[in-house]
Amino acid sequence: MSAIYIKEHSQQIKEARDKVSAVLKLILGGDRLAADFAFLGIISRVYLRETGLLIGGVQPNIAGISKLRAKLFAQFVEAITPFVYVF
Repeated sequence: MSAIYIKEHSQQIKEARDKVSAVLKLILGGDRLAADFAFLGIISRVYLRETGLLIGGVQPNIAGISKLRAKLFAQFVEAITPFVYVF
């Protein structure tokens, strides 16, 4: 995204981020910090591959949630991001 696009759509971007964070917080049992880290992991990108080693990919490592919440989390991530494959 260009800086101009971001500037012109900053309110919509903020609202979208707030909505995604709110849903993640609900799924993760009200844990805002876990929701923030999950959000950052979702929007992260891989910028460099070096000798087959993936650099920059952030995968959530969330412990202490039920199987149902883990399933909801995976379904939500699949719904909002393109090209997600859950193993």
